[in-house]
Amino acid sequence: MFNIIQSMIRTKALWVIVLLIPSIFFLILIPLTEETASEVSVPIVIVDESQQSYVQEVFEEVSQSEAFTVYYEQELNLDELARGEVEAVFEFSDRMQEKIAEGDSDHLITWHRNENSMFDGLFKEELASTIIKDVVRAEAANMVTQEHTDATWEEVYAHGLQYFEPEPIFTIDFRAYDGQAQVEDTNEQASFFPLILWFYTWLMLIFFVNFLYKWREIGILERLIPISSGKKIVVSAWFILTSLIIFAFLGGAITISNSYDSAFISWQGSFIIFCICIVLSLLIYIILFNYVKSRYLFASLVIFYGSTSFVMALLIQSQLIHDHPLYKIFIPVWLLT
Repeated sequence: MFNIIQSMIRTKALWVIVLLIPSIFFLILIPLTEETASEVSVPIVIVDESQQSYVQEVFEEVSQSEAFTVYYEQELNLDELARGEVEAVFEFSDRMQEKIAEGDSDHLITWHRNENSMFDGLFKEELASTIIKDVVRAEAANMVTQEHTDATWEEVYAHGLQYFEPEPIFTIDFRAYDGQAQVEDTNEQASFFPLILWFYTWLMLIFFVNFLYKWREIGILERLIPISSGKKIVVSAWFILTSLIIFAFLGGAITISNSYDSAFISWQGSFIIFCICIVLSLLIYIILFNYVKSRYLFASLVIFYGSTSFVMALLIQSQLIHDHPLYKIFIPVWLLT
């Protein structure tokens, strides 16, 4: 029996599937996704013909967002916008800081966009929130200095900054209501890594079950039937060894993924639920092995189920379809709960 298990471990293809292919995934695909993520940032142009220091401060603040690539220019040029090379152009008026100090918040910025612009509205909100805090502080300073002559405008204006940095003392906990349950809206980006990891593990199990079919075809399992619990011992040993290899692989993959600052491969979700899904997958494979005699029919069934489950989970994760209790028959859907 030990020779049978050793033959499984010594198979070169096993280590190619468990180590080589995942290594290629991490070394090539992950940097590619990080580079792609940086390339899809929305290009925005800020125009300041007066070269104001206040606009420079605003530019530095809004440039910190990874979702936008913000360019600072001193002359208005709408040719790039017409060609679709930038999403929008925000033209700042002159005397920005003086107008804000005077309480004049009208026509501070001119927003240029074309009919194909889609995401510039998000930047507009971020830009507005950056400027509105200065408008509010200036208006508060004007009101306080009118009522209290001993207070200076600069002191009140500077004092108002504490209500905005490092975080506003008043925040909103947004909850979206879909008619059935309230769900907190978070800033975390959806991660498809657990789904991909399950799908690869599911396909990898086909290779491991192939050993059982091979042992059955050459008569090893049948020869062990007369021995007390002989067949069960071999299958149990296969289950334990396969589980150890699978969970060692998963532990290494998750550990490596945590070292990457990428939403695409970030680990989000319960590791316990993920382990339950893997154990359940193993049990399904063993049950099918006992009832499906043809390895080709077996492979067709598990590939069909695995692919269907993976696609359904992706559709739900991407919010292209709504979740339904019936979809729980697909194991990776459990990872989304």
